[in-house]
Amino acid sequence: VDDLTKRQKEILNFIRRHQAVKGYWPSIREVQARFQFKSTNAVVGHLRALEAKGAVTRMPGQARAFRLVTDGRTEAE
Repeated sequence: VDDLTKRQKEILNFIRRHQAVKGYWPSIREVQARFQFKSTNAVVGHLRALEAKGAVTRMPGQARAFRLVTDGRTEAE
């Protein structure tokens, strides 16, 4: 996960903080608002990049549901 861009690290840290404080992931629109992206597609693109780099993983059978990956293991929500 060392090859993340600065923005990807910022998004990942935002997700971690949000989950730690509220107990669940931020919505796509919350991420969009926080980083002032013009569309939700930008958020989805970053999530896909984070997934490709092994920082998050999709939850099978759930639309738009991800989990954080820490040391090769997924974190339970």
